[in-house]
Amino acid sequence: MRPSEPRSGGVEHSTSHRTLVLIVLLALVLRVGFLVVLQPWDAHVRESRVLVRDALEYHTLAVGLLEERSFASFGALRTPGYPVFVAAVYFLFGVEPWLVLLLQTFISVGSLLLLYVLAKGIFSRRVALLAAFLYAVEPHTVMYCSTLLSDTLFTFLFLASMVALLRGLQKKQVWPVAGGGLLLGLATLVRPVVQFFPVVAAAAVVIYAGLKWRFRLLAFASFLAAFVLVLSPWLYRNYAAYGHASLSSIEGHNLLLYNATYAEVAKTGKPVDQVRAEFRQQVAEQGAYDTGNPFEEAQVYRDIAVRYIVSNLRYYIPRHVMGTVNMYFNLGTKEVGQYLGLETNPLPFDFFASPGILGSIMGFFAVKSLPEIIIGLTIGLFLLLCYLAFLVGAVAMVRTKQYRLLAILVLIILYFSALTGVVGLARYKQPIIPFYLPISAYGLLVIFDWHKQRRRSRSSKEAAT
Repeated sequence: MRPSEPRSGGVEHSTSHRTLVLIVLLALVLRVGFLVVLQPWDAHVRESRVLVRDALEYHTLAVGLLEERSFASFGALRTPGYPVFVAAVYFLFGVEPWLVLLLQTFISVGSLLLLYVLAKGIFSRRVALLAAFLYAVEPHTVMYCSTLLSDTLFTFLFLASMVALLRGLQKKQVWPVAGGGLLLGLATLVRPVVQFFPVVAAAAVVIYAGLKWRFRLLAFASFLAAFVLVLSPWLYRNYAAYGHASLSSIEGHNLLLYNATYAEVAKTGKPVDQVRAEFRQQVAEQGAYDTGNPFEEAQVYRDIAVRYIVSNLRYYIPRHVMGTVNMYFNLGTKEVGQYLGLETNPLPFDFFASPGILGSIMGFFAVKSLPEIIIGLTIGLFLLLCYLAFLVGAVAMVRTKQYRLLAILVLIILYFSALTGVVGLARYKQPIIPFYLPISAYGLLVIFDWHKQRRRSRSSKEAAT
């Protein structure tokens, strides 16, 4: 059964606009409210909760850009997208990280509007409004836009890219498709995880129904050309400086120090720090640290990791799968609690080497504080609702013969799921959320309409008797 769209007309259209405005206001209130509770303008909060780990590195790179007016301090590990964004805010308004977080609340709302456009184009205005509401209240989306991390900006650019691509295919126009390639290039400069995404874009162009092959070829060529054009300055910079036309050296480090490392931890039971030290010793023995070239060093990291993973697939594959499961079911209670200044307790195991789902649940309830348990249950119920509704929506799309659009959305979801590896953090799910929530909203409306029809049918039978 497919959810029915409200009757067309000015009244329904006006009501939908008012509903969307209310959803946008709700999203703003939740995000700004979280920011107010966090109080990132307070010096102690800024140093202890905001400028930590990756956020501190982004902040340092942004300040370096302002002071040096060059990318000299970047090295090869980070791409320039997010530090440039942070530096631009600092340049305009002063070096105040909380202003970046405030701007990100509006960028997150911008993603909500793009999600509405995406869901309306695929399904209906009714589905789009429900999907927008789910995004407005999605707990991790609310939280992560108040972190000095690249996820909010990346999600906005990537989602804009996909909206442009699908709109161009729908309208049979090349220029929106090219715009999608340009936006994907910008998203890649923020997070290079999508540097291989043109393969998925090519599949989407092939799968999309009702297009002539000449247009498909021209559309993808324009998409790819715009994508490469945006990346070419940074590729040239790295080639000129290091002799490698690559975006970043981070892939090799992550592959060895996380993916291979946690497979070895699962195999031997050794502490993670010991395993990393042993792998780094192997890197040193191959002379990688003597080259002075970060890309050549990263290649050694990558080669050692690949050899290890291929030789230990029986240990690596379960860790990779568990990492993906963790990404979808990670409640993030520790991060939420810390940001809100609540009591938090660490899990009784290394999260990246977590036991099975049952063991993780038992460990959660064994050590977590009461505020964390309440937060966790709330987030868990929301996620469970969305995931179950997604399954219903996917089945309904198959029954209504929307195979091609479902395949495109699932390919996008699978791309990020496959690249997660063992690092199953909730933040890495951020770019996936706008692509499963429309299907979840569709599924919820299918359930609602089915239940409403059953009640009407029951009432009719009772009236007849």
